[in-house]
Amino acid sequence: MKQLNFLAIFAFASVLAISSGVYASESAPLSVSSNTHGGDWNQRGISLRHLRFWYTGPGCFIQGAPSLVPSHLLDIAYEGGVMVETTEGYRMMVPFDPILLTRHQQRYQIDDMIASTPHGVVVYQRFQQVPRDYVEVFQRPLEAGLCR
Repeated sequence: MKQLNFLAIFAFASVLAISSGVYASESAPLSVSSNTHGGDWNQRGISLRHLRFWYTGPGCFIQGAPSLVPSHLLDIAYEGGVMVETTEGYRMMVPFDPILLTRHQQRYQIDDMIASTPHGVVVYQRFQQVPRDYVEVFQRPLEAGLCR
């Protein structure tokens, strides 16, 4: 039932964002109609040891409220991304490798951070200082998924 309520709220927020023009920006890394990354929530990325943050739920990531999704993350949410609580604040978890969201960028280290910005998606070194409005996007890790 909570899942249905979340989907209804998220759908309403998406329609509102589209109608206000927030959803479609020239700098957005994805378009509204580009549901191309697919992904499978059973497919797992790297270990939490490399991400250097942990889940806050009972062995799982607690989903954040749809109102927590900044406008520059709406396209990623459309692709299946979910805001989750972590021990280091809110992050967006996706069912695919987030490097697919970048344009012509690559990781140099296994723990490089993929961050969504108001200007697109970029790769940062894990310990590099990032601006406050940037949000890390990560693939479901080996050890934990979404709380159900």
